Amino acid sequence: MFTLVSEKDDSQVFAWGMEIYDGDNVEAVIYRRARDRRAMFGVHASAEAAKNRFSLLYAPMVVNWEEDEDEISEPSPPDGPVGAAELAHPRC
Repeated sequence: MFTLVSEKDDSQVFAWGMEIYDGDNVEAVIYRRARDRRAMFGVHASAEAAKNRFSLLYAPMVVNWEEDEDEISEPSPPDGPVGAAELAHPRC
């Protein structure tokens, strides 16, 4: 999880996002509010790519990574076929 914040003032948050890793692939999903307060979602090649794009369009920004005490790992594939019930209520 990360935020895109003003380079000059990190209390000014422009967007929230998360990078998703799937094997060798990475994407960043971004959420922000448009000037008219509409919710905006976007997908970028990475957090850095999103920062670069929005820095060019709006103002210089930096990526602030959330510190997480627990490392999240890729889930293991389920044993056997997965049905709708298993997806709705994953086994813990």
